[in-house]
Amino acid sequence: MNTEETKTETETEPTTTGLTTRTITMKLPCVMTADEAAHVADEIDETIEQMDDLEAQAKSSATDYRARLSACAEKLNRLSSQRRSRRIGREVEVAITTDVGRAEETQMRTDTGEILSRRTLTKAELEELRQAKLPGVDAPVNDGDDPWEAAPKEVQEIVQGVRNDDPLDGVEKDRIVAAVVWGRDAGLGPTDRVIKAMVRIAARKQRGNGHG
Repeated sequence: MNTEETKTETETEPTTTGLTTRTITMKLPCVMTADEAAHVADEIDETIEQMDDLEAQAKSSATDYRARLSACAEKLNRLSSQRRSRRIGREVEVAITTDVGRAEETQMRTDTGEILSRRTLTKAELEELRQAKLPGVDAPVNDGDDPWEAAPKEVQEIVQGVRNDDPLDGVEKDRIVAAVVWGRDAGLGPTDRVIKAMVRIAARKQRGNGHG
């Protein structure tokens, strides 16, 4: 997947579990809106017209013609692909979670809950994190207590709904995503049942909104 990472990012304070999360913005495929689809269609028409004009000028400027025609053909292929897939690159917030306990870094789209990548931290990265003396780096990820008990009230309400098999129809997607991020900051990984359920619900709500 081709992504473009911007320079803007935020980082949360380290928790007592050695787990930190920061957010960045990446250009990722998203379902096009009706306006975007219409704009792509207009660009395709304009590009075809440009190609027709260039072909008419071929005899007078063969070298320049070939370069410009090639650029138009490349643009046409890109736009046609967007129209077929109905997906277009858009800036999306991505949460990067560094879990020292599991020696793992995970990138997750905050709009859909999709895991973009998961990698093992290198020895050099782990050593750097340990030298930074983050609180709780050498402590276990969970001590046996329910970590959700320390969550804000609005997060606990969502968690209770998940545990009661509530579809959370009245809860906004962004609140569910925030609850997922809180849980991971608290030391819960993507295999936790509550987090997995919240990610599925957030993704379903995203699809229901008709954009990504």
